[in-house]
Amino acid sequence: MVYKSLSALADLFSFKTSQLYLQNSFNVSLRPLTLASVIARLAQPCPGGGVVHPGTKARLQNLKTGEFLEVELVYPQQHDPDSGRYSVLSDLGEALLGCTLDDLIEVDVPGGPVLFQILSLNQPRPCLPA
Repeated sequence: MVYKSLSALADLFSFKTSQLYLQNSFNVSLRPLTLASVIARLAQPCPGGGVVHPGTKARLQNLKTGEFLEVELVYPQQHDPDSGRYSVLSDLGEALLGCTLDDLIEVDVPGGPVLFQILSLNQPRPCLPA
């Protein structure tokens, strides 16, 4: 009985830690090569429709849990995970940047990687010209 309680508590802790890790906006700052990759992708000319860029709203499905997540990719100063706005510098935002519909993205979190599938994209405004 005690083992089940401790196991459930450990699972809950792992889940909450993973959620918080996905929501932070500063992971990339610790990895210069990843940060350089994000900056290079943001500096490229405006992608055509169907490519995730800042301002894109996406519906994702966590393929491990089956849960759905609605996110909007934003610049760091607009990061607000409680409102579904994820910075391009967060691990989730960095993984989404440049992806297209139906792509699978993997985000490393404590406890193992999380695999998401992009189910839909909504781009209500065009990206800024280069």
